[in-house]
Formats: sequence, structure tokens, C-alpha cells
Amino acid sequence: MVLIRVRGPSGMKKIDVDESLTWNQLRMMIEESTGIQADRQQILGGFPPLELNYDGNLVVNGSLAIGDLLTVQQLPSGVQNPSKVSETQTGVTLPPKNIQSDDLKPSENGQEALPTTASYDSDPNPNGSIASQGTFEVVVVPDDNSCLFRSVLNVLDDENRSVYTAERLRTTVAEYIRQHPLEFTSAVLGQDPDQYISWILMETSWGGGIELAIFARVFEMEFDAIDIQSLRIDRFGEGSGYNMRALLIYDGIHYNSIELKIGGIIDVRQFPIDDEYVLHAAMQIAIKANAERAYTDTAGFQLRCADCGTRLEGEKQAVQHATSTGHTNFRES
Repeated sequence: MVLIRVRGPSGMKKIDVDESLTWNQLRMMIEESTGIQADRQQILGGFPPLELNYDGNLVVNGSLAIGDLLTVQQLPSGVQNPSKVSETQTGVTLPPKNIQSDDLKPSENGQEALPTTASYDSDPNPNGSIASQGTFEVVVVPDDNSCLFRSVLNVLDDENRSVYTAERLRTTVAEYIRQHPLEFTSAVLGQDPDQYISWILMETSWGGGIELAIFARVFEMEFDAIDIQSLRIDRFGEGSGYNMRALLIYDGIHYNSIELKIGGIIDVRQFPIDDEYVLHAAMQIAIKANAERAYTDTAGFQLRCADCGTRLEGEKQAVQHATSTGHTNFRES
């Protein structure tokens, strides 16, 4: 069974999918979940979202990973989905199954971006890896609503670190979204692009998956975010031909960066993309933090809207409240 998320007109739901099902059978499950008839579904997946036109008789096995998000839209009356289009014709596949997860990490405002979920050797050979030369440490940044941006700033090379600030990184995101309107649509951002741009420019707004996907492109580097609760690695920019990767760690509400200390005097913030032992070594930090329950379960934590005082439970209610009111200033209660 694979637990995936399906987002339809009425919101998002999680469904368990038996991988022996065909795509036609999956469409029937999606119909039950969203109310959109199977023959009128347009299913989008990946990031940026692309239409998935699998042969309806094709078995799902291998096409979905745990935590994948499928966005389902209703086709106009009289238009049916091309369910007989073969997989090879579409050129679109979802990431293969790999590390266990129960949910893909959303942007911290609740909007999803879809990185790939990392697959890596759980027992790689440390020989030749830069990771074997030192110790990985977490670089803690302030809890000031800009933790993602400050963590990204920490892992940039010296030249970029000298010219970028957290504020400028926000501006970079806004400009990128504005320049790529066909990719960053309302369906991707979860709200009107102009509203999202205004929102992300506010210093009280948290960043997340959408921002990391953009930074991977801007800085031509893979950003790998390790989720402490699920022990999942979300890889932004994987397969794009980048030579280097940077590491972040996420506890459910806060990002920090990870760097390698060598000899107490050298801080390594970027790592060769082909050095798989780096992921294995960095994961040990998350495993230890997970055992200590050093994370926040965003599905059940208690929040208070600092704008109006409304008490909320979990990320879902926070997103609904933000969407209906425009309030984005939340505090744990």
C-alpha cells in the first residue's frame, strides 16, 4: 500500500493505494475522494505539476511514492481524459518509491511543492567521501520566521553570501515567480500568484518547498531537506545536472542548515552530488533527533492566530484560516 495525497476542488485528502491496481481503478478511487468523475479527471503530479496520462490498464506499481501529491482538476464538459495514452508517450513519471514517509513536507504556509524523495544507499562505503574527514553539525538559525532563508544563506558560497540577505532571498523568490507565470500558477502556489508574491515578501511569512525549488534553480545546486519526524530526504533540483548539494534539516516548523566540521577550522557547506555517503552521515543527525522526538507534529499542534486570536489545531486548520481570512501570523499556543 502507498499513502498518497489527492487535492481536489474541496481540499486535500489522503488515500491508501494498492499498487496492484490499474490507473483506471485509481481514477475510480479518486472519484470517490474528490467527486470528479473518472473520465473527466485531469491528474497533475511532479514539480512543476505536469499532466499524468498513463494508460488506464497500466498497473500503478512503481509509479507512485509514499507521500506523492496528485492535483485533480475537472475537465470541461464533453472532454474526457486520454486514459489510453501510454506511459512512454507522456514522458512524465512520478519519483520511484524510496525512503519511508507519511507526507511530503509542504511550504510552511501549507502550500505544497513536490521535490523527489531521496533514494540512497543505507550503508554506503565511506572511503573517499569528504564526510569521513570530519563531523556533521547543525547550524542553528534564529526562530524569526525567516529560518528557511537564513539556512539557505548559510549554505551559499562565499560570493553569494556576501551579496545576499534573507530579505533579498525573499525578493529573489518573488521575482522568479513573476518571471515564470506558466509554472507558478494558482494551482501550484495555492493562491493567486500576486497574492503569494506579496505574502512571501513579508518578513513574518515562512518559506518551504516552493522556495527551495526556486533556490535550486537560481543557485544551480541541489537542496536536500531532511525531515526529522519522517526521516525523509526531500531533494529539490535532483536530476537537473547540478554538481553540488547543500543540506538542511527540518523539525516540522523550523529549518536549520547542516555543515561538515573538519579539524575544527574548516566548515564545508556544499558537497559533491555523487558523494552518497554525505547523505548517510547527515541522516544520523536526524535519526538521533527523531529518537529524542525533537520535532513538532504539525498535524496536531496547537496554534493561535496572532492577528485575530483564533485558536487552531494543526497545519490544515491554519491553512484554511489563512485562506479564508488572509491572516498569516501564527504562534504556538
